[in-house]
Amino acid sequence: MKILQLCLRVPYPPRDGATIAMYNLSESLITAGASVKALAFNTKKSFVPEKKLMRVTKGG
Repeated sequence: MKILQLCLRVPYPPRDGATIAMYNLSESLITAGASVKALAFNTKKSFVPEKKLMRVTKGG
């Protein structure tokens, strides 16, 4: 199953309640066998540099 997850903030690194929830949802879906792509706003207030972003690929 392919899933597009829309996020109001970048979920990685998980540092507060909202990002932890988004991150855990992604991880759970991947563990269940889904192919997940996330589209997130990277705002000035909660900016995450590209070097800190994580790319996860599991399965084929």
